[in-house]
Amino acid sequence: MPAFDSGNTTTNGVYQADELCRWFSFVEIQSATNNFDDTLVIGKGGFGKVYKGFIDGGATTVAIKRSNAESKQGAAEFWTEIKTLSKLRHTHLVTLIGYSDDCEEMILVYERGSEDERLLVLVLHRLLVLVLHRLLV
Repeated sequence: MPAFDSGNTTTNGVYQADELCRWFSFVEIQSATNNFDDTLVIGKGGFGKVYKGFIDGGATTVAIKRSNAESKQGAAEFWTEIKTLSKLRHTHLVTLIGYSDDCEEMILVYERGSEDERLLVLVLHRLLVLVLHRLLV
């Protein structure tokens, strides 16, 4: 993981960054997921599908969460998740690498851990997002 800016803080092992994460164009997301190829789907939920993707010329494997039109997650939750998770880094949280709001999409890009830790981390992550959303809204 790259070094954090000097303006960031650490409290109880949780890093808090001052800036939002990386922005991706829709074309970059399409390329990373081979145009949202169904063979790369690694999860589904009320929000839409999660794809295994490859960024930075294939050097980094990521999980890409693409909201669908029927999703109960709206723009407020999308931006809360970006703003909150862009600031936090912890070994027990999935790291938000970036997002795309290009072409009226709501797409989040996360680091991809091992298969063994994926379920636990996603459950903990979703719980944190729900709690933070209630606290911040």
